Amino acid sequence: MGSSRIKQTIDPRIVTHPTFASAYNAAMNGSADYGEIGSYLRYYLRADKKLRHVFIEAFATSLLATPAGPTIQFELTNDIADFASVFLSISGLSSAIQTVWLNSRNPRLGSSSEDGFVPVALSSNHLSVRNVFNFVLHNAVIRSTNRFDPRIAVAARAIIADCETHGVKCSFFLSPLHTDVLFSAYHLGLWPELEGLKRALADLAPTYDFTRYNDIIDERSGPVVYWPEAFHFAPALGDLMTKAMIGVRTPNMPANFGALIERDNIEASLAAWRGERDRWIAQHPDSVARMKKAEENFQRGLSFKTVTDAEMAAGGW
Repeated sequence: MGSSRIKQTIDPRIVTHPTFASAYNAAMNGSADYGEIGSYLRYYLRADKKLRHVFIEAFATSLLATPAGPTIQFELTNDIADFASVFLSISGLSSAIQTVWLNSRNPRLGSSSEDGFVPVALSSNHLSVRNVFNFVLHNAVIRSTNRFDPRIAVAARAIIADCETHGVKCSFFLSPLHTDVLFSAYHLGLWPELEGLKRALADLAPTYDFTRYNDIIDERSGPVVYWPEAFHFAPALGDLMTKAMIGVRTPNMPANFGALIERDNIEASLAAWRGERDRWIAQHPDSVARMKKAEENFQRGLSFKTVTDAEMAAGGW
């Protein structure tokens, strides 16, 4: 379960380990909120009596920006209210039309929509990655005022409790963030908040961490393999993540890829993460300069199009 990053990249069919047979992707577009995910999970726990293991994404920067929201209930009165809100609102009708249109255009849905995996067409270049500093600032996807909301830990603890009640094992995983996104968060002063999120998850349950620095999250040139877009990765990366979480290590996985963080090792892991960050910054002065330039342009009031056109004209894309 998780956001669109998971819905578009985790193919349940690659799970071949007998313990996890008959898997499905229950991620939702536009949702990283643990209150919402927990509500849907409670429904799945009641509906699927054979469910034995769930893996839940922690989309770090999105969790900072989006505190745990109101709980969604699956009861008759709530269903009636939801029905009315969807069909008696223009925005709801618009969303429904877009959903039907997108589904009709996805050839994969004709035969295999039951597993929930909905891959999308991938960009063939790294334009989005190259332009992430401008994008972050102009679209406020990461704000310097973002904070780790303690309610996230409360919602995560409730998810674990619900799973335990049904005899289901619950695992969390921090989904990958591109190195430029990580640097954006660091530049905006959010590193302590990211560490706070990791500490909270590690205190609750062993958590797979895919945010550690390695070549996989630093792809920015050559053919697109893992990062067609700065905030969404490719199914090739989802494949590696899934295998790492079921214990199938492959030669192309860095040692720190999907490393488990828990109470006993969280501080050592965070120290190693900070060291990796500092080495990356020292090795990428051009990225540091571009981030500073992007912030200067933003403070001057230059438009997103203006700064993007200027960077493209400068070359290197």
